Amino acid sequence: MEPTLSSGDVILIDRSADHIDDNAVYLLRLNGTLLVKRIKRNMDGSVW
Repeated sequence: MEPTLSSGDVILIDRSADHIDDNAVYLLRLNGTLLVKRIKRNMDGSVW
């Protein structure tokens, strides 16, 4: 996530979000692992 976030940075998570904003940063859980990723919407509505 550099240069937006660096390893060891402390982040605040808004757990009340109920939709995905384009080009925003999210905390994801995948197979028990937490990942911080930027989410982008495709024209067909899918995310990348």
